[in-house]
Amino acid sequence: MKKVIRSICNIILVLGILLPTFMSPFVLDVDAADNRTIKSILADIEKQKKELQENKNKQKLTNEQILTIKNNISLISNEITKGQNEIIEINNQIAILENQIEEKDAEMKKVINFLQLSDGESQYLEYIFGATSFTDFIYRVAITEQLTNYNNRLIKEYNELIESNKKHQADIKKKEEELTVKQANLQKEVSKLQYQVTQLGNEQGSLEEGILKSEASVRALIADGCDENETVDACYTRLKTLPSDTSFWRPLFSASITSVWGSRRYWYNGNWVESYHYGLDLGTPERTKVYSVANGTVGDRAYWSGTGYVLYVYHKVNGVKYTSVYEHLCANCYAVSKGQNVTKDTVIAYSGNTGQSTGPHLHLGMLYGWAGIEYSYWDATYYAKLFDPRTVINFPSGYGSFNTRTRNCSLGSC
Repeated sequence: MKKVIRSICNIILVLGILLPTFMSPFVLDVDAADNRTIKSILADIEKQKKELQENKNKQKLTNEQILTIKNNISLISNEITKGQNEIIEINNQIAILENQIEEKDAEMKKVINFLQLSDGESQYLEYIFGATSFTDFIYRVAITEQLTNYNNRLIKEYNELIESNKKHQADIKKKEEELTVKQANLQKEVSKLQYQVTQLGNEQGSLEEGILKSEASVRALIADGCDENETVDACYTRLKTLPSDTSFWRPLFSASITSVWGSRRYWYNGNWVESYHYGLDLGTPERTKVYSVANGTVGDRAYWSGTGYVLYVYHKVNGVKYTSVYEHLCANCYAVSKGQNVTKDTVIAYSGNTGQSTGPHLHLGMLYGWAGIEYSYWDATYYAKLFDPRTVINFPSGYGSFNTRTRNCSLGSC
């Protein structure tokens, strides 16, 4: 039992060290004046997630210790019950001995009555002197003395046993009282630990809520066009100055349409290739200036084996989000950087013949929403968001040519 109590004390000591170190929940609070970068905010979110995991670990440890203490409380209860049963057994033994003492006492009274004097004559003497010989006389004296001593010895032994049992009973009672106190103290510790688990659970909820809010805030910032190395206040300032637009322009001053939206079959590397064309190909010499199709913010610049060098620009036209995609650009011929605001008159890159291309041209793609921010590149959602550029930009029909950057007047006045 000492080992049990010592182990419980160790547990309480450990928890006393751990539990005061609870971290207060961190909730991301982003406003337009925040001078942190998106990258630093993401780092704060990662710290928050670590705190959440530490919180869960502490809850697990505390619950395990509560279970251990409860098991030990159960052991103490068993000890108390055992002691109570021993007390009952001792009381039964005392009652039996007291009955035996009463019986012996009655027998002794009969002996005394037999031995006491009556009518002025001693029956004791009569019994002794009734001996027929000296030997018989000695025998009768010894028998009477032995009988008396035997009864006196029995009564003394019984009384000693009763005193021993009573002492044993008192010891058990004292032990029972001590265990009861320890049991009550341990139950208090359990209540304290359960309260701390509840507090941890509440903090876990706050942490989880904070993480969700933080991640939602960051997603919203990125969706609005903020770069991870850009501060929040700088991003909001830039977005406020983003020039509005009502419709789209052609990305080139002149070109010939060489491939339209839809199924097609073309010769590539000595083979006929069957595919679906998700855009509009505009034949033009390499290093031709490419313009943004509307006011917007530059997104990622990348190289893909199929598209070659590619550039993404995010737009809000008439309140609707779009992404324009410029593919097969010349190698590293970007004229703008990521996060830069552009207008329809900004040269953003130069045409080329990179990637899976059959000749110098610009592939123009258009998507609803902001690709790479609201959804991933080149997955099922990406392809579902693509649409024919001709639905929003004024291009000649069929495979015609053009030599002006006419605005698409069908979406509003020019």
